[in-house]
Amino acid sequence: MKTLRSRIVVLLFGVVLFALVLSPAGAQSEDPLTRPVQRLVPEVVSVRPHDPTAWTQGLIYYDGSLYESTGAHGGPSTLREVDPETGEVLRSIELPEEYFAEGLERVDDQLIQLTWQSNVAFVYDLATFEQVGTFD
Repeated sequence: MKTLRSRIVVLLFGVVLFALVLSPAGAQSEDPLTRPVQRLVPEVVSVRPHDPTAWTQGLIYYDGSLYESTGAHGGPSTLREVDPETGEVLRSIELPEEYFAEGLERVDDQLIQLTWQSNVAFVYDLATFEQVGTFD
């Protein structure tokens, strides 16, 4: 009896293992390292005016406006609100020259502007561009 039971368990184990190997879950997927690379071709759908002297480091589109962080060596970095249709700078503030502005992010009703090498992030009120804090 014990031998029969052992044979049945081994047989069931073999059937389950065989089914797993042949099932889609057990099949190996294509190796992504050998799969051909898909070529993507960008399509320009619109060209918009932009200040050619603004070195864009961070850009956000929110509620119909572009918010832009510009960085400059030897000149002031800025935080700007820009009309995306005309490229007109609607408002702008300059950072002290020792800061080179980088990335920009919106969190709720605030903008957070990162700086390069200074390890400082400036926090602004979105509605007024008033600086309301910093992170070091």
